[in-house]
Amino acid sequence: MQQRTHFWRAAAFAVILLGVAARSQAISLWHVTVDTGSIKTEVGYVDLQFNPGGADALDARATVAPFAVQGGSLGSVALIQGGAMGDLEQPPVTIDNTTQLNELLQGAIFGDRIDFYVGFSGPALAPPVPTTSGTSFGITLLDSTQTTNLLPCNEDGSAMRIDVNPDGTTTASGPCQYASAQLVPEVSGALLLGAGLLLLLAPMCWRRAVSARRR
Repeated sequence: MQQRTHFWRAAAFAVILLGVAARSQAISLWHVTVDTGSIKTEVGYVDLQFNPGGADALDARATVAPFAVQGGSLGSVALIQGGAMGDLEQPPVTIDNTTQLNELLQGAIFGDRIDFYVGFSGPALAPPVPTTSGTSFGITLLDSTQTTNLLPCNEDGSAMRIDVNPDGTTTASGPCQYASAQLVPEVSGALLLGAGLLLLLAPMCWRRAVSARRR
């Protein structure tokens, strides 16, 4: 029960954050699912990176929340580099493309699947003129030694990659037998803020309703 409440609280804060961003700038929101059934119970790591393709890549941020390991669990953060901040157990995690390598590495016991949302925001989503370099977000699953990529679907070893292109559009790699990414239809910042507040209030209202029935 506590884990479920935490998941929805994280979802609420993520939606509110994205709603605030959407009111002031362009934003792109994706829903990513990775089927980890073939490596279920294996101990390893989740590696998230958001790296620019060149020096002229415009500033961008990836916001990850909520993040769920269905049928498994997350461990502690093992490494944070560059513009990465946060903990997938206490999202949101934010990764800015401020350096050549921006990375969060966190332990995990893999379950049936990994399910999360990632939102992209910043000047790179609405460039005044197209640049020659974009920025790539990737999720890679590593074994316990951090030397073997599990479920690689792309040439870089990632299970899923989403690119912020030089013209401000976003595209996902694929198709892949393990992973999928769906672009969430564009909604207004006001609607995102409202949805986030409803998500925050829903668990509280549900608990009150349950308590009332028990009296």
